[in-house]
Amino acid sequence: MLCSPSFDYQQRIDGAATAGKKFYQPERNLFTLAFWAAIGNASVKTVYAYLGYYNVCHLGGEIKNPEKNIPRSIFISIFGITTLYLLMNISVMSVIPWQAVNANDRYLVSSFMEIIYGHQAGVIITVLILCIAFSSLFAVVLGYSRVPYAAAIDGNFFKQFGKLHPTKNFPHISLIFYADLVLFSVCLCGWAMLSVPSSPCGLWYNLLHRE
Repeated sequence: MLCSPSFDYQQRIDGAATAGKKFYQPERNLFTLAFWAAIGNASVKTVYAYLGYYNVCHLGGEIKNPEKNIPRSIFISIFGITTLYLLMNISVMSVIPWQAVNANDRYLVSSFMEIIYGHQAGVIITVLILCIAFSSLFAVVLGYSRVPYAAAIDGNFFKQFGKLHPTKNFPHISLIFYADLVLFSVCLCGWAMLSVPSSPCGLWYNLLHRE
C-alpha cells in the first residue's frame, strides 16, 4: 500500500502532523487518568496479537536445538508482529484519519481497502482476514495437542492420548481429538456467532449484507 503510485507521502505526512498537533496537548492529555486508561485498554487488546509466540514451547521435544531455536523463534515472532502491526497502522491511518474512526467500527481494514479500491476489494481482504483467522487454528491445534500427550506420558491423563503414530511419530490421537473438538465448536457456534459483529462469522455476514 505504501508503494502504491497514488500514495501521496507529503500529503499524508502533513495530515498526520496536523492531527498530531491537535491531539497532543500535554497540559490536557499527558499524565491524566483518562490518557493512561486509554493506553492500558489499547495495550490489553494489542496483547492478543502476540499470544501465539509461546506455542512453540509445546513442541520443544520435537525441535532440533530447542535451547537455541525456541528463544530465537519467540523474538523473531514478537519483532516481526510488531513491525507488521506498525506498518499496517501507518497504512490504515494514512487513508482513514484516527478522528474518523468509530469506536464500534469492526471492519476498519475492510473499509480501508474499500475506500481505495472499491467494494470488491473490501470483500477480498475480508476473505483473506478470515483465512488468516481460521489458519491460526492449525497452529493452536498443533501446539495444544501436545499438552494431553505429555500428561498421558506422565500418567496424569488417559493413556490413549500418549500413543504415537506408527510411522510418523507424532501424537495422532491427541491431534485428532483437538481437531475434532475445534470442528465441532465451529459448527456448533457458527450460526450463533453471526450476531457477534467482531467474530469471523459476523464479520463475513455483515460485510456481505452492507449496502
